[in-house]
Amino acid sequence: MNKTIKILYVDDDFLNLMSFEVLFKDKFVVFIAPNVKKGLDIFNKNDISVVITDQKMPEMSGVKFLKEVIKKNSNTLRIIHSGYLHNEEVEEGIKEGVVNYFLDKPLNENLLLDIIEKYIKNTM
Repeated sequence: MNKTIKILYVDDDFLNLMSFEVLFKDKFVVFIAPNVKKGLDIFNKNDISVVITDQKMPEMSGVKFLKEVIKKNSNTLRIIHSGYLHNEEVEEGIKEGVVNYFLDKPLNENLLLDIIEKYIKNTM
């Protein structure tokens, strides 16, 4: 893959963060954040290409977080990764273009890699 691509993964579940980092650290530059405040801080200080976030977090939903991401860079690939398959806010986020993809938990590594490859091919 492309070690110049920076990915931010935001999730309030520590095990999900660690699993993601282990899976993708050899393929990409991976940043992880346990909450949206830390996620926004990382996003604002780095040239992040892909943001993957959980939907249900204590401080702010994933969709609201992605709306903040769009304010800084609308070209960032934005993915919701959640175990809740039916969520009206996510559906609205997809319709509005806030969410590019929805991936259910557990993470399908190959599907995510395909999505990122397609994004890289079309934007870089």
